[in-house]
Amino acid sequence: MQSKQIKQNMMFILISIFCLVTVPQIYAKVGKEVKTENIISFNDNSKPVSTTRWLSIRGPGGTLTSNTATFTWTDGPGKAGAYRFTIGTRPGFSDIFSSLVDPGARQITINTLPTDGGTYYARLYHSFGIGTIGFQTSDLSFTAYTAGAAIHPARMMNPVGGSVLDSTTVTFEWNFVEGAEYRIEIGTKRNKGNLFKKNLGEDTTVTVKGLPDNGSTIYVELLTYTNRSWLSRYYTYKTKKSIYAAKLLEPSNGSVIKGSTTVNFRWNDAGAPEYYLYVGTKPGLRDIYSKSQGTATSRTLRGLPTANAGGTKWFYVRLWTRFSNNKWRYRDYKYAIYTPTIQESVAKMTDPTPGSTLKASAALFRWKDTGALEYHLYVGTKKGFKDLYNRSQGTKLGRLVSGLPTNGSKIYVRLWSKLSNNKWGFRDYSYTSVKGSSLDW
Repeated sequence: MQSKQIKQNMMFILISIFCLVTVPQIYAKVGKEVKTENIISFNDNSKPVSTTRWLSIRGPGGTLTSNTATFTWTDGPGKAGAYRFTIGTRPGFSDIFSSLVDPGARQITINTLPTDGGTYYARLYHSFGIGTIGFQTSDLSFTAYTAGAAIHPARMMNPVGGSVLDSTTVTFEWNFVEGAEYRIEIGTKRNKGNLFKKNLGEDTTVTVKGLPDNGSTIYVELLTYTNRSWLSRYYTYKTKKSIYAAKLLEPSNGSVIKGSTTVNFRWNDAGAPEYYLYVGTKPGLRDIYSKSQGTATSRTLRGLPTANAGGTKWFYVRLWTRFSNNKWRYRDYKYAIYTPTIQESVAKMTDPTPGSTLKASAALFRWKDTGALEYHLYVGTKKGFKDLYNRSQGTKLGRLVSGLPTNGSKIYVRLWSKLSNNKWGFRDYSYTSVKGSSLDW
């Protein structure tokens, strides 16, 4: 008999040790109500390697008595590096509440807890500071306060909470609650309601248009008014990220391009697998250009059609976007190329001021770009002469010329411009050379 008792005691000890080693060391403890406050406590009484925390809710059976609760905890092992506190509809979720907590704090009060009588899950994350790896957690489930009677608020039936919406227009449906009225609020953050909010009376469905389509999370609060109290259930949804037809960014639609038959078109990246470009003399035609651009977002086209000097020639661009389902969409644009007159195409000297006296034996001549193919500069002692300087400037818009006279004589400058039709035009200018100085720049 004594041997049998010893064997039983040994077995009890072994089972106890096994449970302590293998069972997660998180306990729920319910205490008596203190003042009607809802207090949840986290306590840490072990080493950093295997932290044991027990949690207790003060209230009847672990049920809150209002939508406000104070969560408290004791010091963790060593000095806390950081705390994060979350509440969710499932263990580890943070769809109801999530916040960093000051390492010196030992409690947090939340006054926006659900009032639907549902089960929710609190989690405290505790890191051990700089130089340590990882964190430990403590969990506790509790029952939310139910305002009024034991009537539960309506539950969302469609779409299912946590699902991905397939459109920017969504019909929300929920179950009928006897004698209840409903309200729905939708926002980009919880309790914000910045996207949609409406009292719905006894209706159990509502269609909401214009929801985001950028892949973001939206927050829906379904409120049920019953027994002279509002009860809430919270849901989150992921919006579908849509692809739109790409838009031409440059040049701006309807713009007139002056003096050039080369145009660079640039559009935004819509995330599409392919873009296609039409250029034509009429909307939708591709008699000027037609080619796939792959995934590129720009294309430079040369030799676009022009009108006679002083005229404008319109052309049309259609930018196609192919979607992942192999369907295509397009946007149309129109542009014009203005062909300047010869007089307009010839560059004008801007500096030094025509007719002025030069300040030294060197002068910086600058002119305005007119889109000419080439500029050429003559400098001479007589009009049209080039005995002082004669050189092509390419497409540069300025030239420093040195070795000019310093005797107060006249200097003549001719600025040539090569036009798009390969003809040349010029403008003549005269200056007075500086007298008595040979200073070059």
